[in-house]
Amino acid sequence: NNGSGSALLRDPAHTYRVVAAARRATNKPLSVKIRLGWTRDQLNYLEVGRAIAEAGGEWITVHGRTRNERYDRPVDLDSIAHLKQELPIPVIGNGDLFTADDFQTMYRRTNVDALMVSRGALGNPWIFNNDQESTAISVASWLEGVERHLSYQRQEYGDDPNAAIRMRKHLLWYVKGWPQARAIKDKIISLSSLTLAFELIKSYASALASSGVRSRTWRSCICPDDTG
Repeated sequence: NNGSGSALLRDPAHTYRVVAAARRATNKPLSVKIRLGWTRDQLNYLEVGRAIAEAGGEWITVHGRTRNERYDRPVDLDSIAHLKQELPIPVIGNGDLFTADDFQTMYRRTNVDALMVSRGALGNPWIFNNDQESTAISVASWLEGVERHLSYQRQEYGDDPNAAIRMRKHLLWYVKGWPQARAIKDKIISLSSLTLAFELIKSYASALASSGVRSRTWRSCICPDDTG
């Protein structure tokens, strides 16, 4: 409403001025992240991208949707590829990156210089494993990873209620996709300490193993062909 954030997509000239001002203010690497435009009828990623490059942006990250498109619409790989082809600076692809197959598909179809993972890392830090050929994570590895995250949280914030409140959203992502997740979600949103969080997660992992659950998988979110 006040012209900041994604609203800058509507005004490439002002985007240029903002990036140029940032460039004058620092000698550190300067990057900008955009979407493809405000709406599907207002795709101006190329104009905005050129303004960013001319103003001194050193690379650009593009999320392959417009500002008003929901996540149930696949990312527009053709537009990302077009931006990469036309800009003189590196282009980073973003959107719907949940598995190694998604990475390969975006690289193959867009020729971007790199990828930015965002939602794909929520509840799944294993996405950054160099050997992530499999999308499965075992119960034991999952528990070890969540406990490590809880330990980091305790080191940073202590064990007061605010630390647990900050951690709730991450725990909700961690349990997503596992059996009986709905029941444990009700307990997560009322957690008042990290000590209780450790106990809850251990109990849940034990229940999963006892019921015969061995692993969880993530699905690929980018269509492998040119149909969407």
